[in-house]
Amino acid sequence: MESATDPILANWVREAAASQDPRVGAHTPVTPMLIPDVVTRPQRPEQAKVFICGGVVVKVHAPGTRRADLTARLAAIEAVELDRVWLLPLSGRPLPAPDERLATIWPRATLVSTVEDPPWEDAGALLARLHQADARRLPKLPAHGGVLRFERAVRAARGISAEPWLGELGEGLLRRFHKSKLKYLVHGSFHLGQLGHPLLSRPWRLLDPDDLGLGDPAWDLARPAALFRLGRLPEGAWSRFTRAYQAGGGPALPQGADPLDALADVAQASLLITAVHSLTNIGAHSKPTTDAFLDAIRPRG
Repeated sequence: MESATDPILANWVREAAASQDPRVGAHTPVTPMLIPDVVTRPQRPEQAKVFICGGVVVKVHAPGTRRADLTARLAAIEAVELDRVWLLPLSGRPLPAPDERLATIWPRATLVSTVEDPPWEDAGALLARLHQADARRLPKLPAHGGVLRFERAVRAARGISAEPWLGELGEGLLRRFHKSKLKYLVHGSFHLGQLGHPLLSRPWRLLDPDDLGLGDPAWDLARPAALFRLGRLPEGAWSRFTRAYQAGGGPALPQGADPLDALADVAQASLLITAVHSLTNIGAHSKPTTDAFLDAIRPRG
């Protein structure tokens, strides 16, 4: 069922899409959703599959996705506190998909990758609003997915004999992260590709609540901070993003705080994840790019 041309999967996607779009018929194309690279988008995990069918996007989630967690996340983004922050699903409950997976159904949207000038102010303002939502008034959520993703990277780093310091650096960061008692609402996997808006209306919204949960809001600013630290995000874009976040009252960057200082640990974590991914997946990045990631976090002295 891994191929977009698999007839069992394609027929199932059509049926799911037809439940929301009456124009979908037996011969409506089912197209894998291919997102052009944008500067802050990591590679999409292979376990999840996203398809366009008619006016609908059907996402088949990774194996092992917990129904209770996904249901709580969908309910949370539909709550009054967040209804203007997220692009909302067409159905508020996960659907059973082939091979014992879960699926969700979404409206088609315009993505950031299709615009020339990324909406950095909108990104900062949306994250500030998300982080200020009262989690006590939402369905019970798990921890956000950012630290779990970092834990997987640290485990992988321990096996990279050519760069033994990576595992040591990761373990030190993990100890600091595990001491955090912060319980803000966090996207958990934010990058610029996680913004979109409905095809016929303009306000930008957050996408993909798969890692939504509780924790340190700094995680949602980690990838832009890492890219700015690498010199791969222009200073103007970085300033637009961080100023909008601070102006919106975002708790990860108190007024007067230097953004790079406040985000130093999470930026390191983001770079470590990317470096480990590159070192353990042949062809993920070129050697010069991988070396740049490593040099940015390599201990000095």
